Amino acid sequence: MKGFNKWSIIKKQHFDTKIDEIPVTGRSINYYLKALFPDFKSKNDLVKYLKNKKYVDVGSGVNHMRNDSLLSILIKNNNDAYGIDIVKLPKHPNYKQKSIYDTTLKTNSIDFITINNLLYFHLYKKTNIINALKEMHRILKPNGEIRIFPIFFGEYYYGDIKLRDYINSLFFVRVIKPKPIPLENPIFYMDGEVVKSDSVGKGEIDIMKKLNSYILIMKKI
Repeated sequence: MKGFNKWSIIKKQHFDTKIDEIPVTGRSINYYLKALFPDFKSKNDLVKYLKNKKYVDVGSGVNHMRNDSLLSILIKNNNDAYGIDIVKLPKHPNYKQKSIYDTTLKTNSIDFITINNLLYFHLYKKTNIINALKEMHRILKPNGEIRIFPIFFGEYYYGDIKLRDYINSLFFVRVIKPKPIPLENPIFYMDGEVVKSDSVGKGEIDIMKKLNSYILIMKKI
C-alpha cells in the first residue's frame, strides 16, 4: 500500500491508548507459553528446557508472587531464576528492583531472558530499544537467548537500516508468530497487596491482533 508507514501506525496506537503508567501485573505460564514459547509443546517441556539455565524475567511485575507463572514455577523447582522490574515490591530473594537499562547483573551471567509487554510495547522508542538491548547483550552469556513479545508487524527495527544492522551485530535474530493469546484474568499489585482482576485484558489483546504481533527471538553473538 502506497504511503503505508508501520512506524507511524505503531506510534499513533500508543498515543491513542494513553499509556502513561505501566501496570504492575502477573501472567501465568499458560500465557507465556502462547505469547513467548509457541514452539514448545507443553509447560513441562518448557520447564525442563529451562531447568539448568539462569533465567531472568525482565519487566516481571508480580510474576514471582503468582503461583502459576513461569517464574514462580522455576523458583519452586530450585532454578536460578529472577524477576526484574522498576517497581518497589515486598522484599523477595528472587526479585530485584532494577531498570532494564541497568540491571546491575554480572556480565555474561544469564542464559535466558523473557520480556513481555514492555520493550517495543511500552518502551517503544528507538533509544529505548538500543539502550535496553545493549544491557541485555551485556548480561547474556554467549549464545544466551532473549524472547520479546509483542513486536508489532514483526518490525523489530522499524525500517531503519542502521538500527537493523546494530541489532544484527549483537544478536542472531528470528521472528515467529505466537499462538492465540489466552484471555485470562491478570493479577495486579495495588496498595501493597496482590489483587485479582475481573478484567481479561481484551483491549490489550485486541491491540496485539490489530498490529499483527510477533515474537522476537535473539541469540547473543
